[in-house]
Amino acid sequence: MSAPPIFPPLAGQGWSVHKKPTFATIVASHVSGREVRDATYANPIWQFELTFNGLDGTSSGQYGGLGASSLQSLMGLYLQCLGQYASFLYYDPSDYAVSSQPFGTGDGTTTTFQLQRSLGGFSEPITQPFAPAAPTLFQVAGGVAFYAPNNLVNYSGDLTNAAWGKGGATISSGVSDPFGGAAAQTVTATAANAYVHQQWAVTGSNYVSSMWVRRRTGSGVVNLADPGADGGALTLALSSAWQRFSIAGAPRSGFAYSQILLTTSGDSIDVYGPQLEQSLATSPGPYFQTLGTPFHGGPWITAGGSLIDPSAYAIADGAVTFATAPAAGAALAWTGYFAFLCRFDSDALDFEQFMANLWKANSVKFRSLRQQ
Repeated sequence: MSAPPIFPPLAGQGWSVHKKPTFATIVASHVSGREVRDATYANPIWQFELTFNGLDGTSSGQYGGLGASSLQSLMGLYLQCLGQYASFLYYDPSDYAVSSQPFGTGDGTTTTFQLQRSLGGFSEPITQPFAPAAPTLFQVAGGVAFYAPNNLVNYSGDLTNAAWGKGGATISSGVSDPFGGAAAQTVTATAANAYVHQQWAVTGSNYVSSMWVRRRTGSGVVNLADPGADGGALTLALSSAWQRFSIAGAPRSGFAYSQILLTTSGDSIDVYGPQLEQSLATSPGPYFQTLGTPFHGGPWITAGGSLIDPSAYAIADGAVTFATAPAAGAALAWTGYFAFLCRFDSDALDFEQFMANLWKANSVKFRSLRQQ
């Protein structure tokens, strides 16, 4: 079964936007004036109405800023859905992300939990989390496309792991990190040009390598290699205070690298949070820790505050099934993006042409589907 198409994020979307949660309540009135009420929906159906003041009908992008063939993008989605027959995904630009959102508490037995999001004191299930299998461009209406947060290195919090190649360097753990914990590590050079690195086969054109570093001992040069590891590097201006350094570049021979290098034997540095991102930018995004699996921007899940590797669970329709039941009392939380699964309200949608190759749609109505 193929994934539903995504509602296109078009620059010509106008104001106003209508978003309406709807419920269905059965009310039985008595002659005495008393009433009995029954709520038939546990969660709302969301109704949306958008307007598009400008849609470019040309493939050349005749009307700058509206996007070439934006008319065809919206009309094509409607035709693909056969009007109100089939569903699509809508990323609401005002409501598409959660951060450290609780979605359950382990009891030592239960393995399946539904992702949730909260609005004030109300929580509802999330059935359409953004869950790419590789670094993926993401965009919501009116916004610029960007790569969803990603970290391609494995075991970003554990340089002692065999996933990290090492030469002339020793690693010690339990060091105070930039955020008050003890998750940093010390890299000590036992030879000149000591290094710690990890490489990944990649297909993109731009990558950003970043990590927090501070000097512990010595005064020799410390370099953060560019992601292509082609000899380019950032020489770090280190002090005893934590700083986040980054360098961007293209991969080399299909590989991108995360690598720190100490030129002088005996020098020591503290390191925290290495990250290698596929990106359109030259600066790093928020840091996401990894275990044995790279992070591509899907749900980032913790239990009792500790990261759970994606290989330890599966997600279907927003339901997370863990291979091992979370421990009793472990608070579950997730960070990520989500969409609304929707259908158009009607089998007819009016597009108005008001100039040559320039169109508008005054009312595009659709609603979310009942899935829970």
